[in-house]
Amino acid sequence: MSLGSARVYRVNIRKAQNLAQEFQPIRVPHTEQLSVAGLLTATGGFLDAFTFVGHGHVFANSMTGNVVLLGLAAGTGDRGGIWWHLVPILAFMMGVAVAQFIRLTLQSGPVGRAEQISLWLEISFLSLVALLPHELSHEAIILGIAFVAAVQSTNFTRVKGGGYNSTMTTGNLRRFAETLFRGFVPKRDDKALQQAKTFALICLCFLSGAIVGGFSTPRLGNSAVVFPIVALLFLQLKISRRATGHS
Repeated sequence: MSLGSARVYRVNIRKAQNLAQEFQPIRVPHTEQLSVAGLLTATGGFLDAFTFVGHGHVFANSMTGNVVLLGLAAGTGDRGGIWWHLVPILAFMMGVAVAQFIRLTLQSGPVGRAEQISLWLEISFLSLVALLPHELSHEAIILGIAFVAAVQSTNFTRVKGGGYNSTMTTGNLRRFAETLFRGFVPKRDDKALQQAKTFALICLCFLSGAIVGGFSTPRLGNSAVVFPIVALLFLQLKISRRATGHS
């Protein structure tokens, strides 16, 4: 083999190795899988619809909506409205603080423990809501849902290595638009298009959850939360099995 042929052979071998590495499957942590993110965002959309339709037109998860409604109440001098929309914001902030405390406490513990605790908190509270009469004070239900949703969303922040939000969709929609644009401009980028697909599915899951929540809440009342309870129990089982080494 001539010197030139040997050099070409080595270059081709290097290219083949790089190509093989590029297409090698990337191991994604079980808490960052698309199936987990999809079910959590569907739950987020459901709970926003559930509290808005069934409990005083307040969002349990979407703090952007509550801040806007708080501003409207303040601007019109509606003191009752100010308190009504301030309560879930404070509960959400408290939930974030508790989630951070859980993570600090368990940072040297088993991987996924903080996520499991956050899911059990949400499942437990929603199970209690399902048993409560629909006429019960809206405040208690909204406070509790805002709190447990904040704990959950603070512990589940990534999907396939990228950041997302499981309780509100504005940031996810922005990420979808960004990655879709980068997928075609200035040239086709398959990786960006794959990310766009991920965020499109997450946004659709949020919308689907809101549709189910809006349809079922007027008909089933508080019992409608059985839908997110089942989804969260499935996720808890899935994460628990992965954490203990099962397939």
